[in-house]
Amino acid sequence: MMELPTLVENKEIVHVVPAGVDPLYLRELIHNFRNSVIALQTELLKFPQVECNVKHHFIKGAYCREIFIPAGTLIIGKIHKDECLVIVSKGRALVASEFAQREIIAPCSFVAPALTKQIGYHSEDTIWTTVHVTDETDIAKLEAELAYPDYPEEVDACH
Repeated sequence: MMELPTLVENKEIVHVVPAGVDPLYLRELIHNFRNSVIALQTELLKFPQVECNVKHHFIKGAYCREIFIPAGTLIIGKIHKDECLVIVSKGRALVASEFAQREIIAPCSFVAPALTKQIGYHSEDTIWTTVHVTDETDIAKLEAELAYPDYPEEVDACH
């Protein structure tokens, strides 16, 4: 199994271990991320879900989705079809994907790669905005245009 790299952010080595979760269990999940993240998501959906306030912004050629994530929230993101710009204007989160793990501390921005699914534990109230290139303004249509509901077959071939 592939060992995930640990990124060095702000001169600190970051490990994604939310409080109360066995680190060995998390390590096992990360090693087989693509298969196990769906199982984790299924299990987490059995618990009460946190309501996150979402704001939608549109400009010519772009859609911005701004979400307020309360402290203590664990979020499993969607699989974006294309890369997108992420702007974190407030907060702190430990984020893991199948390729990396790191701590995100606002203010910061970065490009999130296409075809990855991320898990983020937000230790502080966070404002997380994604910017997508599109002319679509219908929220329901945007969901289908921008994200896959599950890993598509071509992901395994190219990642």
